[in-house]
Amino acid sequence: QPSLLFPSDQAVAITVLAVIGKFAACASFSTSYVYSAELFPTIIRQSGVGLCSMAARVAGIVAPLIRLLEQYHHAIPMAVYGGATVLGGLLCFLLPETRGVELPDDTGTDNPQKRSKVQTLSKTDSEEKEINTEKDI
Repeated sequence: QPSLLFPSDQAVAITVLAVIGKFAACASFSTSYVYSAELFPTIIRQSGVGLCSMAARVAGIVAPLIRLLEQYHHAIPMAVYGGATVLGGLLCFLLPETRGVELPDDTGTDNPQKRSKVQTLSKTDSEEKEINTEKDI
């Protein structure tokens, strides 16, 4: 299988690139389960992980069929695979950051940061009331 970067007579370089590509595909596939489980609220977590798993399996089924587009132009499969990868990477920037943030348990919570701020404010108000009652005594 010739490559655009390496001539077909450099079989070792092509094999190394293929192994690196296979490793990256397997790593991203298993990482999607971990991240999608963390992304969805508890109530819909199973459905969300199932949906992500189904999308990954459908992509795995369609991927060999994209190679058939090579009969029209040899660069079409590489453009489709590369474009999907870049698009997926760019869409990851739209996902929320979950490090250090309390994750919601249900879909009714719109923003855990607002909720914790409200709880902090109410706690501060009650503490002030206690301080004021202690001053009155």
